[in-house]
Amino acid sequence: TAWIDAIAKETHGWPQHILSYVDPALDQLEADKGGMTAEGLATVLEAGRGRRTAYYKQRAEEFSTRQRRSFAKLFANVSYRGSLELEDIMLSLEQDHGAEKAQEIFRRAEEKGIIDRRDGRYVVPIPSMHDWLVSNYARIQEKEMPSKLIGQSQEQRSSPMVTKRDLGQESSTRPLGQLRDAEERDSGMDFGR
Repeated sequence: TAWIDAIAKETHGWPQHILSYVDPALDQLEADKGGMTAEGLATVLEAGRGRRTAYYKQRAEEFSTRQRRSFAKLFANVSYRGSLELEDIMLSLEQDHGAEKAQEIFRRAEEKGIIDRRDGRYVVPIPSMHDWLVSNYARIQEKEMPSKLIGQSQEQRSSPMVTKRDLGQESSTRPLGQLRDAEERDSGMDFGR
């Protein structure tokens, strides 16, 4: 039961990810002659995490680091149960990659299951993939994008920003989390964050 619970917690019950732990668990049980020890579980969990990371990389292999960073920045302040509007996603992708490229990146992200539409809004459908994407790509290094970060506070640097200024339209700049909070307040709805 301890092994099952630990693996289910790590994978959020996602079947494809549970499979990442099957072979390591079988190998460990064979090595320990059927014994289920805490050390054996730690070995299984480490091996499963490695396999899951390989799965995420394979799913995201068609996307450049910059493109992965764009999605991570979008979802950094959104829980894995949370979602974003298409308009917010496209605005951010257009700022990062231009309008034409943004459409193509968005289409591929849907095809590869990086994002998925749920009730008219978009999510990263696999909770542990959301965690992987955000933890590996959400931070934008100052040395990589100095012109956009000069004069910003640390909070502004790490928050995904939505602005129409770069598209020639006037709009205030607010982090996506604040936009989502304002939207929920204004509509009286809870979008399930």
